[in-house]
Amino acid sequence: MRPIILALVATVLIAACAGLVTTKLTVALSYCDQGLSAQNAGKFDRAIKNYTRCIDAYPVNKKYPVAAFHNRGTAYLHEDQFDKAIGDFDQAIRLKPDHALAFNNRGVAYDHRGDRDGAIADFDKAIALGTLKGPRKAWPFNNRGNAYSSKGQYDRAIVDFNEAIGLNPDDALNYFDRGNAYQEKRRYDRAITDYKKTLRLKPDDAHAHAHLAWVRATAPDAVFRNGKRALELAERAIKQDRDAHNLGHNLESLAAAYAELGRFENAISTQLQAIALLKKEVDKRSMADFVKHLKRYRAHKPWRMK
Repeated sequence: MRPIILALVATVLIAACAGLVTTKLTVALSYCDQGLSAQNAGKFDRAIKNYTRCIDAYPVNKKYPVAAFHNRGTAYLHEDQFDKAIGDFDQAIRLKPDHALAFNNRGVAYDHRGDRDGAIADFDKAIALGTLKGPRKAWPFNNRGNAYSSKGQYDRAIVDFNEAIGLNPDDALNYFDRGNAYQEKRRYDRAITDYKKTLRLKPDDAHAHAHLAWVRATAPDAVFRNGKRALELAERAIKQDRDAHNLGHNLESLAAAYAELGRFENAISTQLQAIALLKKEVDKRSMADFVKHLKRYRAHKPWRMK
C-alpha cells in the first residue's frame, strides 16, 4: 500500500504544481498583454513596467518570453534608452537566434548610439536570415542605407534605398531617405524628385516639406531654386510639426526661403528663432552652420549649398 500512497501523493503534488505554473503563466502573459496595449498607445514607460512584470512573473521552469524582451527593447528605443534596448535585444536573440526583427532593431539602437559598424553588422544579419515578411522585409535595407549615409557612403546607401523601394514601393520614408542621400551627393534633381514622391505618398510629411524647401531655396544652380515655392513649403512644414526640435529645423528652411526672396529682415529674425530653439539640442558643428547662415543673411546674401 505504501508505494500506492506515495504514488498518489506524488500525483497530487504534480497536479498542484502544474496548476501553480498555469496560474503564474496566465498572470505573466496578462502583464505582457498590458505592455503591448500601452506600447500601441504610445505609453512606453508604462509598457516597460508591464513587460518587466511579465518577465519577473514568468514561471522559473519555463523559457522567458522572447516577445517580452523584444518588445521592451523597442519601448526602450522609443525612450532613447539605447543601452537598455540593446540588452533586451541581446536576450531576445539569445533565446531565439534567428530573430531577424531583433537583429534589425538592435541595429537601430547601435545606430542611434553612434556605432555605425555595429548597426550595419546587425542589419546584414537581419537581411541574411531572410525571415522578415511583407513591409518588414524592407526595413533592414532602409536602416542600413541610413547607417551608410551617416558614414558618408552615399552610393552604398542609395543601393540599399533602391532595394527597400523595390520591396515596399508605398513607403514614403524610403524615398525621403534616398532624397537625403541624393542631396548630399549634390544630385538636386533626383533629391527633388524623391521629396516630391514622398509628399505624394504622405502629404502631411513636415520633414519632406522642409527638406524640399531647403533645396528650392539654397541649391547652387538657379534651375532648381524657386523662392516662392520654398516659402510655401517651409510654412506648411511649420504648420504640420510644432515639436521644438523639428520646428527649429523648419524655421531654418523658412529663413532660407525668405533670404532667397530678398526678405532679409524676415530671414534674420527667423534664423534667430531657429538658433534659440536648437542651441541646447544640436552639436557645436551644427550650431556653427546655423550661425554662418545668420551672418550671410545679415550681409543681405542668400545661403547657397556648396
